[in-house]
Amino acid sequence: MYVATDGKIDARSLVCSSLARWVGESDSAAARSEGDEVGAQADAASERAEPAPERAYNRGVPMARRVEARALFKEGNRLMSVPSFLQAARKYQAALALYRHPVFYFNLALAQFNLVQPVESYEHFGAAMAYGPEVLGELSYQRAQQYRRRLAEQLARVEVACAQAGAEVTLDGRVLFIGPGRYEGMVTPGAHQLVASRAGFVPETERLVLSAGEHRQVELSLARPERVLAVRRWPVWRPWAVVVGGAAALAVAGALDWQGDRVLADYDAAVAARCSGEDGCETASLAAELRAERARGLSFDRRATVVYALGATAIASGAVLLFLNRERTLRLPGEREPAVRLTPQVSGDGVAMTLSGRF
Repeated sequence: MYVATDGKIDARSLVCSSLARWVGESDSAAARSEGDEVGAQADAASERAEPAPERAYNRGVPMARRVEARALFKEGNRLMSVPSFLQAARKYQAALALYRHPVFYFNLALAQFNLVQPVESYEHFGAAMAYGPEVLGELSYQRAQQYRRRLAEQLARVEVACAQAGAEVTLDGRVLFIGPGRYEGMVTPGAHQLVASRAGFVPETERLVLSAGEHRQVELSLARPERVLAVRRWPVWRPWAVVVGGAAALAVAGALDWQGDRVLADYDAAVAARCSGEDGCETASLAAELRAERARGLSFDRRATVVYALGATAIASGAVLLFLNRERTLRLPGEREPAVRLTPQVSGDGVAMTLSGRF
């Protein structure tokens, strides 16, 4: 547990009566005397039938609840002197549920200090000091200041803001606020996780590793989910039209090739019939009709070759276009809402309003 030694705070475990006397007879005794004074003042006020000075923590609290809270507070003081810090803390918390007197916060902070709950102890010492030494007592107020300074050296401070309306902001699973808002408080050194979430938005997570005495500011903002679109370079039909055109050209080339082969076959048959002798015959001696037939067959062949080349090129080009035109996924970033808002700021010391913006 944390104990005070030479103006510093050490983290070590002690189970000894001297620590019990130190807490039970010193700080607890001081706070107990303050609590008894509060109770005595309440009793005197009820006897006079005159209201006590109206402070914020007194407003709306009936005298019967104050008396009940005082009894719980006294029982907590008795447990502190045992010492039984856990049971004492529960009594102080029960008293605070009835009546939020600064002295109750002071003794709760002492109990939590010895239960190694530095964050809670720091916050409750702050609550105890809220109304100054005239309520808490000069000695207890000074000790609260000392404890708070020592605890601040052992803790880290974090400020969290989120301007998104309706966003739930948590720290290590504990809800801090519902946005828009801001929180400032202490945490123990080490790893922590901040999360802002809201239905219909992508949660934002911020992981922090803090050291003692560090002060970190974090701004959380939410974005809508990414929109995913399937896109192509050109309309789907365009590459296929090139492929189909190439195939049609090959079909035409095949028809021309077949026609040329048939014409040349007829030419060869006619030449064979006319030039059946051993000497054969010269091309020039052939009839003009046969020579024209031969030229026609060769023309079909030449045209078929050209169209074959065009068709093959078209099919190859279409294949390349099909590859380039394959479906691609385009991710559009989620839209962030404009963040110029007037937001409440919550901290252990009170509530304030802040104007925040993101441009």
